[in-house]
Amino acid sequence: FAIIAHGVSEPWHAMTLGKQVLTVINERVPLHGIQLRPNANIGVAMFYGNLSAGQLYHRAASAVVSAQRKGKNQIQFFDPEQMEQAQQWLAQESDILTALDEGRFALWLQPQVDVASGEVVSAEALLRLRQPDGSWALPEGLIERIESCGLMVNVRYWVLEESCRLLAGWQSRGIMLPLSVNLSACQLTHPTMMADMLDLLQRYRIAPQTLILEVTESRHIDDPQAAVAILRPLRDAGVRIALDDFGMGYSGLRQLHHMKSLPVDVLKIDKMFVEGLPDENSMVAAII
Repeated sequence: FAIIAHGVSEPWHAMTLGKQVLTVINERVPLHGIQLRPNANIGVAMFYGNLSAGQLYHRAASAVVSAQRKGKNQIQFFDPEQMEQAQQWLAQESDILTALDEGRFALWLQPQVDVASGEVVSAEALLRLRQPDGSWALPEGLIERIESCGLMVNVRYWVLEESCRLLAGWQSRGIMLPLSVNLSACQLTHPTMMADMLDLLQRYRIAPQTLILEVTESRHIDDPQAAVAILRPLRDAGVRIALDDFGMGYSGLRQLHHMKSLPVDVLKIDKMFVEGLPDENSMVAAII
């Protein structure tokens, strides 16, 4: 049978769908007291607008034949380059999940200092990955790879839980330092975000106002009302909300009017406007 998958625009999306289909097909089937285990092979042809329906079908059928030559439960692309891309994606997905399981991710803390007193008043959690040489870094493109592999929910939950665990440990020793955690707009609006966060708050029972969620890429919040529906219960539960990159993407007064409705405690003015301080302060003064 054939599947026409609308919205599957990248090879790794097709590979994910293929794996899900195989999982369902491979489920055991009882028949006359015998457990049968069906198998299948999948051929994938990507459509980019320059093929007829017949050409697309024949490419997929050709890929199925190639898959059958490799054995059972194989997925094969018509285009070898797409097959290589999909395999690279699978390797990246495996590497990220293995790093989580083996404890190779860690939170490093960046202090936030009151410039008037020199006192450390809070900290920001930064995601780092242990490198083969033992050093810790955030490799270029890692966040993008995590997102493209569909693993941002896994990593986001780990970061949030580790942050709550860290705060609970501090507070058990009387340290009430607030901790900021970054969330992108796509993470914020994920369907499980609010439930996950409320579950962690209940489990770790951290003091109110000590966890700060920094919403990054705030200019990409397309639906402020949806953001309010997520942020309001979190703020009511004692989480402080910071809006990062503030000042970018708000050229229209209408957009600024929408942002006014967000339940936000802190505005982090974008680096572009603060690099010139104290000599050039007109934009910062205007934003404030």
